[in-house]
Amino acid sequence: RREFFKQWYQRRVRASTGATNEPPPVITEADINKFVFDYITKGSKLGQISNAHAIWADRKDDGVLSGSCITLAKKHSDAVDFIKTGIAPEFSFRERSLVYPDWMRKPDKAAYRSKTAIGKMFHVVQGLEHSVLDLNLPEGDIRPDSSFLAGEPPTEEELESARLLYTEYCTELANIMIAYGIQDEGDLAAGCLNTIKMSLAKEHERNYDMREQCLSMFRCLQRKYRREFFKQLGLSAESWRHEEDKALRQAAAWYLVTYQDPQPHQ
Repeated sequence: RREFFKQWYQRRVRASTGATNEPPPVITEADINKFVFDYITKGSKLGQISNAHAIWADRKDDGVLSGSCITLAKKHSDAVDFIKTGIAPEFSFRERSLVYPDWMRKPDKAAYRSKTAIGKMFHVVQGLEHSVLDLNLPEGDIRPDSSFLAGEPPTEEELESARLLYTEYCTELANIMIAYGIQDEGDLAAGCLNTIKMSLAKEHERNYDMREQCLSMFRCLQRKYRREFFKQLGLSAESWRHEEDKALRQAAAWYLVTYQDPQPHQ
Protein backbone atom coordinates (compact mmCIF):
# COMPACT_ATOMS: atom_id res chain seq x y z
CA ARG A 1 0.00 0.00 0.00
CA ARG A 2 1.32 3.46 -0.93
CA GLU A 3 0.42 6.69 0.85
CA PHE A 4 0.87 10.37 0.06
CA PHE A 5 -0.26 13.73 1.40
CA LYS A 6 -0.68 17.24 0.06
CA GLN A 7 1.24 20.08 1.71
CA TRP A 8 0.00 23.69 1.47
CA TYR A 9 2.13 25.24 4.21
CA GLN A 10 4.59 27.35 2.20
CA ARG A 11 7.39 27.31 4.79
CA ARG A 12 7.47 23.51 4.56
CA VAL A 13 7.47 23.35 0.76
CA ARG A 14 10.90 22.65 -0.73
CA ALA A 15 12.20 24.79 -3.55
CA SER A 16 12.14 23.18 -6.97
CA THR A 17 15.04 20.83 -7.73
CA GLY A 18 14.71 21.46 -11.45
CA ALA A 19 12.39 18.55 -12.18
CA THR A 20 9.37 19.32 -14.38
CA ASN A 21 5.96 17.81 -14.94
CA GLU A 22 6.55 17.53 -18.69
CA PRO A 23 6.14 14.02 -20.13
CA PRO A 24 9.54 12.34 -20.54
CA PRO A 25 10.99 11.74 -24.00
CA VAL A 26 11.43 8.29 -25.44
CA ILE A 27 14.05 6.46 -23.34
CA THR A 28 16.87 4.82 -25.28
CA GLU A 29 19.60 2.41 -24.25
CA ALA A 30 22.08 5.31 -24.33
CA ASP A 31 19.89 7.19 -21.81
CA ILE A 32 19.91 4.20 -19.49
CA ASN A 33 23.69 3.84 -19.76
CA LYS A 34 24.15 7.53 -19.00
CA PHE A 35 21.83 7.32 -15.98
CA VAL A 36 23.73 4.34 -14.54
CA PHE A 37 27.05 6.12 -15.14
CA ASP A 38 25.76 9.32 -13.47
CA TYR A 39 24.46 7.32 -10.51
CA ILE A 40 27.82 5.63 -9.98
CA THR A 41 29.88 8.81 -10.37
CA LYS A 42 27.52 11.42 -8.91
CA GLY A 43 24.42 9.89 -7.34
CA SER A 44 25.97 7.49 -4.85
CA LYS A 45 26.91 10.27 -2.41
CA LEU A 46 23.98 9.72 -0.05
CA GLY A 47 26.03 8.01 2.66
CA GLN A 48 28.79 10.63 2.51
CA ILE A 49 26.30 13.50 2.72
CA SER A 50 24.52 11.82 5.64
CA ASN A 51 27.80 11.34 7.51
CA ALA A 52 28.87 14.92 6.82
CA HIS A 53 25.55 16.21 8.19
CA ALA A 54 25.99 14.16 11.38
CA ILE A 55 29.56 15.40 11.85
CA TRP A 56 28.84 19.11 11.30
CA ALA A 57 25.73 18.90 13.51
CA ASP A 58 28.05 17.61 16.22
CA ARG A 59 30.83 20.15 15.62
CA LYS A 60 28.84 23.35 15.00
CA ASP A 61 27.50 25.39 17.93
CA ASP A 62 24.14 25.75 16.14
CA GLY A 63 23.93 22.02 15.49
CA VAL A 64 21.40 21.08 12.82
CA LEU A 65 20.36 24.73 12.50
CA SER A 66 23.79 25.77 11.23
CA GLY A 67 24.12 26.86 7.63
CA SER A 68 26.26 23.84 6.76
CA CYS A 69 23.69 21.38 8.10
CA ILE A 70 20.75 23.09 6.40
CA THR A 71 22.60 22.98 3.07
CA LEU A 72 23.54 19.33 3.57
CA ALA A 73 19.96 18.45 4.57
CA LYS A 74 18.71 19.84 1.25
CA LYS A 75 21.41 17.94 -0.61
CA HIS A 76 20.51 14.77 1.27
CA SER A 77 16.91 15.11 0.10
CA ASP A 78 18.08 15.67 -3.48
CA ALA A 79 20.37 12.63 -3.26
CA VAL A 80 17.44 10.48 -2.09
CA ASP A 81 15.37 11.74 -5.05
CA PHE A 82 18.14 11.17 -7.60
CA ILE A 83 16.57 7.89 -8.77
CA LYS A 84 13.40 9.80 -9.69
CA THR A 85 14.82 13.13 -10.90
CA GLY A 86 18.23 12.18 -12.30
CA ILE A 87 19.61 15.34 -10.69
CA ALA A 88 22.60 14.67 -8.41
CA PRO A 89 23.62 17.23 -5.76
CA GLU A 90 27.21 18.45 -5.73
CA PHE A 91 29.23 17.39 -2.69
CA SER A 92 32.43 19.40 -2.50
CA PHE A 93 35.60 18.56 -0.59
CA ARG A 94 35.16 21.54 1.75
CA GLU A 95 31.85 20.05 2.93
CA ARG A 96 33.68 17.00 4.19
CA SER A 97 35.27 16.77 7.61
CA LEU A 98 38.74 15.41 8.30
CA VAL A 99 37.86 14.58 11.91
CA TYR A 100 34.97 12.53 13.28
CA PRO A 101 33.17 12.55 16.65
CA ASP A 102 34.26 9.58 18.74
CA TRP A 103 30.72 8.16 18.91
CA MET A 104 30.84 7.41 15.17
CA ARG A 105 33.57 4.84 15.90
CA LYS A 106 35.78 5.40 12.88
CA PRO A 107 39.07 3.76 13.93
CA ASP A 108 40.70 4.60 10.60
CA LYS A 109 39.89 8.34 10.94
CA ALA A 110 41.04 11.16 13.20
CA ALA A 111 38.53 11.56 16.05
CA TYR A 112 37.67 14.06 18.77
CA ARG A 113 35.73 13.75 22.03
CA SER A 114 32.16 14.82 21.36
CA LYS A 115 30.45 17.18 23.83
CA THR A 116 26.92 16.85 22.46
CA ALA A 117 24.09 14.83 24.00
CA ILE A 118 24.91 11.86 21.76
CA GLY A 119 28.55 12.09 22.78
CA LYS A 120 27.70 12.20 26.50
CA MET A 121 25.45 9.14 26.20
CA PHE A 122 28.15 7.35 24.24
CA HIS A 123 30.75 8.06 26.92
CA VAL A 124 28.46 6.78 29.69
CA VAL A 125 27.79 3.55 27.80
CA GLN A 126 31.46 3.19 26.90
CA GLY A 127 32.44 3.63 30.53
CA LEU A 128 29.96 0.93 31.55
CA GLU A 129 31.31 -1.39 28.86
CA HIS A 130 34.87 -0.91 30.07
CA SER A 131 33.89 -1.51 33.68
CA VAL A 132 32.28 -4.83 32.72
CA LEU A 133 35.28 -5.90 30.65
CA ASP A 134 37.65 -5.12 33.55
CA LEU A 135 35.90 -7.35 36.09
CA ASN A 136 38.47 -10.16 35.65
CA LEU A 137 36.02 -12.85 36.77
CA PRO A 138 37.63 -16.22 37.58
CA GLU A 139 37.34 -18.79 34.81
CA GLY A 140 36.00 -22.14 35.92
CA ASP A 141 34.74 -25.31 34.32
CA ILE A 142 31.41 -25.00 32.55
CA ARG A 143 29.15 -27.65 34.02
CA PRO A 144 25.51 -28.47 33.39
CA ASP A 145 23.04 -27.15 35.95
CA SER A 146 21.51 -30.19 37.67
CA SER A 147 18.24 -28.31 38.23
CA PHE A 148 17.55 -28.65 34.49
CA LEU A 149 18.09 -32.41 34.65
CA ALA A 150 15.64 -33.39 37.36
CA GLY A 151 13.53 -35.65 35.11
CA GLU A 152 14.26 -38.95 33.40
CA PRO A 153 17.80 -38.96 31.93
CA PRO A 154 18.16 -39.12 28.13
CA THR A 155 19.05 -42.39 26.44
CA GLU A 156 22.37 -42.97 24.68
CA GLU A 157 20.53 -42.93 21.35
CA GLU A 158 19.07 -39.49 22.15
CA LEU A 159 22.51 -38.22 23.19
CA GLU A 160 24.10 -39.45 19.96
CA SER A 161 21.38 -37.79 17.87
CA ALA A 162 21.94 -34.56 19.80
CA ARG A 163 25.71 -34.74 19.16
CA LEU A 164 25.20 -35.04 15.42
CA LEU A 165 22.83 -32.07 15.30
CA TYR A 166 25.11 -30.07 17.59
CA THR A 167 28.03 -30.64 15.21
CA GLU A 168 25.91 -29.44 12.27
CA TYR A 169 24.77 -26.38 14.23
CA CYS A 170 28.34 -25.47 15.21
CA THR A 171 29.51 -25.75 11.59
CA GLU A 172 26.77 -23.45 10.31
CA LEU A 173 27.30 -21.04 13.19
CA ALA A 174 31.05 -20.94 12.59
CA ASN A 175 30.45 -20.08 8.93
CA ILE A 176 28.43 -17.01 9.94
CA MET A 177 30.96 -15.94 12.57
CA ILE A 178 33.94 -16.33 10.22
CA ALA A 179 32.18 -14.47 7.41
CA TYR A 180 31.46 -11.48 9.67
CA GLY A 181 34.56 -11.64 11.86
CA ILE A 182 32.62 -12.30 15.08
CA GLN A 183 34.61 -13.79 17.94
CA ASP A 184 31.96 -14.98 20.37
CA GLU A 185 28.58 -16.67 19.99
CA GLY A 186 27.32 -14.61 22.92
CA ASP A 187 27.75 -11.45 20.85
CA LEU A 188 25.40 -12.87 18.24
CA ALA A 189 22.83 -14.05 20.77
CA ALA A 190 22.81 -10.63 22.47
CA GLY A 191 22.90 -8.68 19.20
CA CYS A 192 26.05 -6.89 20.39
CA LEU A 193 28.13 -6.96 17.21
CA ASN A 194 31.12 -4.76 17.94
CA THR A 195 33.70 -6.95 16.22
CA ILE A 196 32.35 -7.05 12.66
CA LYS A 197 35.11 -6.89 10.06
CA MET A 198 35.87 -3.30 9.06
CA SER A 199 36.43 -4.44 5.46
CA LEU A 200 32.85 -5.69 5.37
CA ALA A 201 31.50 -2.54 7.00
CA LYS A 202 33.02 -0.42 4.23
CA GLU A 203 31.18 -2.46 1.61
CA HIS A 204 27.85 -1.28 3.00
CA GLU A 205 26.56 2.29 2.98
CA ARG A 206 25.27 1.75 6.47
CA ASN A 207 26.84 -0.53 9.03
CA TYR A 208 23.35 -1.03 10.48
CA ASP A 209 22.26 -2.94 7.36
CA MET A 210 25.14 -5.37 7.70
CA ARG A 211 24.45 -5.97 11.40
CA GLU A 212 20.81 -6.68 10.63
CA GLN A 213 21.82 -9.07 7.87
CA CYS A 214 24.15 -10.95 10.22
CA LEU A 215 21.53 -11.13 12.99
CA SER A 216 18.90 -12.26 10.47
CA MET A 217 21.11 -15.16 9.42
CA PHE A 218 21.61 -16.14 13.07
CA ARG A 219 17.86 -15.99 13.78
CA CYS A 220 17.22 -18.19 10.73
CA LEU A 221 19.72 -20.68 12.13
CA GLN A 222 17.93 -20.68 15.49
CA ARG A 223 14.54 -21.22 13.85
CA LYS A 224 15.94 -24.05 11.73
CA TYR A 225 17.15 -26.02 14.75
CA ARG A 226 14.04 -25.25 16.74
CA ARG A 227 12.04 -26.87 13.93
CA GLU A 228 14.54 -29.75 13.91
CA PHE A 229 13.97 -30.27 17.65
CA PHE A 230 10.25 -30.89 17.13
CA LYS A 231 10.88 -32.85 13.92
CA GLN A 232 13.02 -35.30 15.91
CA LEU A 233 10.09 -35.76 18.28
CA GLY A 234 7.59 -36.17 15.46
CA LEU A 235 5.56 -33.39 17.08
CA SER A 236 4.78 -29.73 16.51
CA ALA A 237 5.57 -26.72 18.67
CA GLU A 238 1.92 -26.78 19.82
CA SER A 239 1.49 -30.51 20.50
CA TRP A 240 4.72 -31.44 22.30
CA ARG A 241 3.02 -31.48 25.70
CA HIS A 242 1.18 -34.64 24.64
CA GLU A 243 4.54 -36.39 25.04
CA GLU A 244 6.13 -34.09 27.58
CA ASP A 245 8.46 -36.71 29.09
CA LYS A 246 9.97 -37.49 25.69
CA ALA A 247 10.36 -33.80 24.87
CA LEU A 248 12.07 -33.08 28.20
CA ARG A 249 14.47 -35.99 27.70
CA GLN A 250 15.46 -34.68 24.28
CA ALA A 251 15.87 -31.15 25.68
CA ALA A 252 18.11 -32.58 28.39
CA ALA A 253 20.17 -34.41 25.75
CA TRP A 254 20.69 -31.21 23.75
CA TYR A 255 21.59 -29.35 26.94
CA LEU A 256 24.09 -31.97 28.12
CA VAL A 257 25.81 -32.25 24.74
CA THR A 258 26.17 -28.48 24.48
CA TYR A 259 27.78 -28.06 27.90
CA GLN A 260 29.84 -31.24 27.92
CA ASP A 261 31.47 -30.45 24.55
CA PRO A 262 31.78 -26.65 24.35
CA GLN A 263 33.25 -25.16 21.19
CA PRO A 264 35.99 -22.45 21.19
CA HIS A 265 33.50 -19.72 20.20
CA GLN A 266 31.22 -20.37 23.22
